[in-house]
This record gives sequence, C-alpha cells and structure tokens, in this order.
Amino acid sequence: MDFVNRAIISIVKNIGKATLLLLAIFALGCVMAGAISVQGAIQDVNASMRSQLLPIVTIDFDQDALQEYHSSTGRFPEYDSLDLDILLEIADLPYVRNHDFSFGSDFLVSDLERYYANEKDRIPGTLSGGLDRGNLTLTGVQSVNPIILEEKVIEISSGRMFTEDEVSSLSYVALISEEFATLNNLQIGSTFPLRNVVWDTRGHPAPEDYFFHDEENVYVQRSYSFEVVGFFRFLTEIDTGNEWEDRWVKDTFLNSIYVPNPVAAAAWMYQTEHKKYLFPDATWLPENLEIAASENVGNIFALDSSCYVENFRVAAEEILPDYWVVIDSNDALADVVTSIGFLADIANVVLWLAVGASILILGLLITLVTHERKREFGIYLSMGEKRSKIIFQMLVEVLAVSVIALTSALLVGNIFAVNISEVMLQNDLAARQAVSDQWWISASLDTLGFATSVYPEQFLTGYNASLNATMIVIFYAVGIATIFVATIVPMLYIMRLNPRKIML
Repeated sequence: MDFVNRAIISIVKNIGKATLLLLAIFALGCVMAGAISVQGAIQDVNASMRSQLLPIVTIDFDQDALQEYHSSTGRFPEYDSLDLDILLEIADLPYVRNHDFSFGSDFLVSDLERYYANEKDRIPGTLSGGLDRGNLTLTGVQSVNPIILEEKVIEISSGRMFTEDEVSSLSYVALISEEFATLNNLQIGSTFPLRNVVWDTRGHPAPEDYFFHDEENVYVQRSYSFEVVGFFRFLTEIDTGNEWEDRWVKDTFLNSIYVPNPVAAAAWMYQTEHKKYLFPDATWLPENLEIAASENVGNIFALDSSCYVENFRVAAEEILPDYWVVIDSNDALADVVTSIGFLADIANVVLWLAVGASILILGLLITLVTHERKREFGIYLSMGEKRSKIIFQMLVEVLAVSVIALTSALLVGNIFAVNISEVMLQNDLAARQAVSDQWWISASLDTLGFATSVYPEQFLTGYNASLNATMIVIFYAVGIATIFVATIVPMLYIMRLNPRKIML
C-alpha cells in the first residue's frame, strides 16, 4: 500500500484528531483570510483613489505648524517669504512637467457688472459714488499654455489665447468668461476700462464697509483700457461640500480677468507704492517693492504623474523655508489617507500574529499527533519503509485537511472582514473628521480651479474587501507556507525515530 492510500485511511480512522486539526486551521485561517482581504481592498481603493487625483500641487503656508506655534507661545512665528527664486528652483525638479506663477490684483470698477450665478450672493446696495459694482480680479498668466488650460479647468470658447510677446510685456489684453462677457455686452475686440483705486483709509475705523467706497475717499487712481482677445468657458465641477463655498469659488473664476503677468504685477505694485506714501510709517508694507512683488506670486506645479507627489514633496520641502509646505489633492483627503493607513497597520499586525500563532499551535498539535502514532511509524520503518515516505504521508494527511479548512476559512473570513473592516473604517473616519480642521487645504486647490475629485463618501463607496483572484492566490500561498513551516518539527521527530526502541 502506498503512502497516499495510507494517509487517506489514517484520516478516516482518526477522524476525531483530523477534525480537531481542521477546526484549528479553520479558525486561524479565518483570521488570515480577513487580514489579507482588508489589505487587498486597501491597496485597490488606494490605487483607484490616487488615479483620480490630479497631479497638481501648490505651495502654501503650513497652517498646522503656524497654529501649533501660536497655541504654545501666544503669537505667530517669524518666517521667510516665498520668493520667485525659490519657486524657480522648485520648478527645476525632475518631477515637474509644467508650472505657473501668477500675480494677482483687485480692481474696483464702475462700468462693469460683476457676474453672480445666484443673485442672493450679490452685495446689496448701490454706492452713492457709483464706484462699486464689485471687485474684479486680474489674474496674471505667464505662458501661452497655462496649466488651467492644459488640465481642462477652462477652455478657450471663442477668440484666442495670448501670444508669446503679450505674456512677457505690458500688453493690455484680456481673457474673460462667457458669462461675464454676456452680462456686460462685450465681444471679441471690445475694450473695457478698469480703475485701479487706492483708498484713503486714514481716520476710518471700518474701511471694509462698502459705503466707504465713494469718490471723496479716493486717494489716487489709474485707469486702464483692456482689449478682449478671448472668451473662456469654466469646465470644473466645484464640490467642496458647501453649497455657498461652491458658488463663491465658481463666481470668483467667472469674474476673473486673465491678463499677462507683467500687467497684474504692475497693478499690484501701483497699489502698494501709493499705500507706502499714504502710510509712510506702516510696518506691514514692504520696503522693497520688487522683492515684495516676487513674494506675492501664486504658484501651481503640474507633475508628470500623481505617483510622484511624495517624491516631489520631499525634494521641494528641502528647498522651502520653514512654515511652507507642499499641498496636493491628497491633503484634501488627509482623514481618508490616515484612516486607511490605520486600518492597513491593523490588518498587517493581525496577519503576522495569525501566521505566528498558526505555526506555534499547529506545530504543537501535529507534534502531539505524531508522538501518539510513533508505534505505527515504527512498524512501517521495521518493515523497510523509507522515512521520506512516512514524512510524505504526514504531509498528505495535513494538507488534505488543510485544503478543506483553508477553503472554508477563506469564505467565512472574507465575510467577517468585509463587515468588520467597513464599520471600523467608517467609525475611524467619522472620528477624525469630527476633530479635523482641514477646510483651508481643500480650498487652497479648489480656488485655483483644481477641485478635489475624490471625497470620503466616494472612497467608502469604492471600498470593497470582496475576494478577487489575487487575494485568493496570496491567501493559499501564505496558508500552505505556514502549514509547511508548522510541520517541520514533526518531520524532524520522524527522522529521529528508532524502530528497535519503539518495538521493544
């Protein structure tokens, strides 16, 4: 009789011990199956989440570090400004595909209406001087292929983009939204005025009051005439979770007037220069306007892939001064990233504990069974049976029981993993969001038009710990390898058996 048939007969004959072994492997296998299912689900949803995020980053204040410093000292720290030279050095990093540096400046105008998607958001009242129909923002453009066009935040719906000569000079050309153009009856080739107004706020305790903006309070002003060379259409769906904020972000874009960077920078310097004359002793105004201008630049970096975000972060933050950090779309999902990391750590610890416990428990159990059967093995050896065949018989017995136990454990363990891990993830995420103060992170990119396309609710919907082919292969590989290791000690016991001593 060969060792395979002997193994089958032995299982049937010792059904009680085989059942005990099956239950032990089943229980431990359930734990391993659950841990592997959770790890596989986390890897899948993490890859899916990252693939939906734009490879767009910006550099901004480290609000957490600033608040922490303020909480411990009662004041905000002194920190170096982020000047254009630093941004250019970061733009040279190998992960960067494209970059935009943009100057910005606000104008108060009298002849143009500000567009509101919802009239409820319109600032009430028409001021006596007729100056305030709403602030319009000049947004500087540094290239003929800005990232907002490249990443489909906006598209040119009519007319053209600026030329190379225009973006590098004081060319008073403008790109405006379709909505703003329709409201103000502007066409391609139309010209419109903007007034750059510096207000005399001396002696006025509340200059932010809109009724302050009257002719009598103008300190100095300059008028510009811009030619409309193109209309843009806003393509991004804003969804910050706050309806009012969504409208505010969208309205800000639709009322933005894109102009060459030198024009926006000159407008900003005009404002700042005259404020220095107005407030000669003000410590909050810069001494050197050119340096100050280079420090008031918005920045966007487009990377080759979202996979390079962390590499870029490490490299950029070695260059950045203190209290400046890289912000990307993942930061808007900080709670989600932390929660899945927490769950992944738990699953990893559980898996290794299950493997260790399996080796220990199964090793002791198989050793005990082998010791009880030493007379049987002694008879086989005295009859001339090779030790290797006895070892293979034990392996067949253990593996036959193990396959049944592992298959059952795979199904049952996965069911428990799906339910328990989803509840743990929801509870942990809810707890983190309850104490989180991350609104500034999502707004930082949303207001640039690069709205986060993945949110916690979408992540939880996409989380799926169900079985797939990869998980099944990994589970059986880990399970069988664990059982092989657990049978090493019993095999060594068989190798040392002396049939003469056993038979005496």
